[in-house]
Amino acid sequence: MKRLSYSINLLKIDKNKLNKTDKGSWLNGVIFMNDTVDQYGSIGFIAEKSKPGEKGTILGQIKVIEEKKTDTKIAINGDKINIDKNDLPF
Repeated sequence: MKRLSYSINLLKIDKNKLNKTDKGSWLNGVIFMNDTVDQYGSIGFIAEKSKPGEKGTILGQIKVIEEKKTDTKIAINGDKINIDKNDLPF
């Protein structure tokens, strides 16, 4: 499991794109995740949701702040085997 943090520049939010309801104001966004960490330590970024063909404004970045590897234990003929989920091909 990965624990992520994000930073958003609130000054970049187009106030006209906020969806106002009786429960608050909402901004629909899109998260883009990379397979590797970039030169700034980010694993992805957050952008405003836009119409197809339009580029949404990038609002901020996403960083991994904690990553836990979990082991799965299964029994085969009564013997226990440890399998690291990160080593599985799927």
